[in-house]
Amino acid sequence: MLPTAVKGEREAHEQKELALRIKEAHFGEKVPHHNDTFDNYLEMVSYRHFFSDIHRTLLARMAYAPNVPTYLYHFAFDSPHFNHYRILNCGKSVRGVSHADDLSYLFYNVSAGKLSSYSDEFKTVQRMTGMWTAFATTGNPNCEEIASTSWQPVEANDAERAQPKCLNIEEEVEFITLPQEKLKVWESLYTNNSLY
Repeated sequence: MLPTAVKGEREAHEQKELALRIKEAHFGEKVPHHNDTFDNYLEMVSYRHFFSDIHRTLLARMAYAPNVPTYLYHFAFDSPHFNHYRILNCGKSVRGVSHADDLSYLFYNVSAGKLSSYSDEFKTVQRMTGMWTAFATTGNPNCEEIASTSWQPVEANDAERAQPKCLNIEEEVEFITLPQEKLKVWESLYTNNSLY
């Protein structure tokens, strides 16, 4: 589960210690087992493949493009039937949001069906396409569909403290601090400040 860049910087015995640090952060004293710790595993994989890399990308953007606004969103809209990637990868009984679930709200696909214009799913499609269209047109994702919330770019200090602010997209949208409690553990794996 260690990132490739970390493996390249560390000796085998250090890698084992770092892996135990990750295991402890996500499983505590539990022994990883599919039936009892599936949610812990999903959380760990989320940090490994997304939260840690997103954070390092934000740090790189702050270092190498400090005058260009960077907007971050957290897609947390949990539909029982329209989060196609979660259903495909985790089954219908698992709830929450999977990587790429937001794509169904931006692009029509084979899994999508017609939505009622009164549904939360339809409202989310309207928001997502409005934000992306506004960003492509103006460089700013704020639009009529999210007018009740002002989406601000990430600030360097927040990124450095591993507490970036983002637009949280659920049934409603709000500007929040991204919940990444274990991110500092993942950041402690790196020995240098180079950003890939």
